[in-house]
Amino acid sequence: MNILLTIITLGIYLPWAKVRNKRYFYGNTVLDTHNFEYHATGKQLFFGYLIAMGIFIVFTILSSIAPVISIIIVPILLVAMPWIIWRSIKFNNAMSSYRNIRFGFEGKLKGAYIAFLGYPIGMLLALGAVWWSRLTYGV
Repeated sequence: MNILLTIITLGIYLPWAKVRNKRYFYGNTVLDTHNFEYHATGKQLFFGYLIAMGIFIVFTILSSIAPVISIIIVPILLVAMPWIIWRSIKFNNAMSSYRNIRFGFEGKLKGAYIAFLGYPIGMLLALGAVWWSRLTYGV
């Protein structure tokens, strides 16, 4: 039903479909004879969905008009991605509960940037160093 409504509404129903899916899965996840609950509404998710779709549409239009702009926009989005993930985790935990106790998330934004940008960049640098040493010294 969710897929059909999402297709008919050209994706506008997607936030409400996500809420319905989460409520179904949370409601059917039982721990010690109690189930989990999801408290978010489709309206709350819809605002984030509109922002994401707006960014996507602007990016698509600007990339087709001037492809050089995508060289600027992609790094900006990559730098913003840890913040987006961090806020998403905070929101989803705040909207989840078990036995009327809401979950929390105490992770720091600095940790998100280290995990989602620092480690991958460090890994690329390490792999680049290995590649460079093999190229230079033939090891």
